[in-house]
Amino acid sequence: MSLISSCRKIDTGTLSVSLDSTVVLGFTGGTFKVPVACEGSWTAVCDSSRVMVAPAFCKGNCKLSITVPPSENKFDKQITVKVSPVDNPSFVREIRISQAAAPYIYFDSEDVDAPYAGGAVVVTLYANAAWKLYSGATYKSWLSATEGSGTVDLTITVPAATRTKTTKFAFALTDYDYPNIKANLNIKQTKPQ
Repeated sequence: MSLISSCRKIDTGTLSVSLDSTVVLGFTGGTFKVPVACEGSWTAVCDSSRVMVAPAFCKGNCKLSITVPPSENKFDKQITVKVSPVDNPSFVREIRISQAAAPYIYFDSEDVDAPYAGGAVVVTLYANAAWKLYSGATYKSWLSATEGSGTVDLTITVPAATRTKTTKFAFALTDYDYPNIKANLNIKQTKPQ
């Protein structure tokens, strides 16, 4: 977790929040505390039901705890926590949270038909991190790439088949040490009738 702008106290008369900037979190999320000072009662609400804000109501000075769970999104997510005094709810201080996308790797379809007589097919591997061929190395010469980073079009050049067969490949992310985040690809060559 890092802070985009420096921590500063903002005096508003009845409410001050020591952090009125953006917090940047990795995809794993995290918990952080924000000191809130108010002469009366105040409330805190978040625009994401997955984020836990406690306390949601307090009187006087309190530390607001914000817990952001691991991301489930393929895109970076923006979250806002709003703090306002009960006696003046239109006066709002915002704590903005930017959370990185969850790591992902996938193909539009796991099953791809290739020419029985041999030839090339192109498939798109979608990823937001570095990846490599995880299984199917026996046939790695068929692939235009066996490792890379980010989204890429893979050309798979298959030789002529002598029977109906399916060749299986698996690709895994390497950046996050998560070999369990995989994309499977089945190349099927079907003998004509």
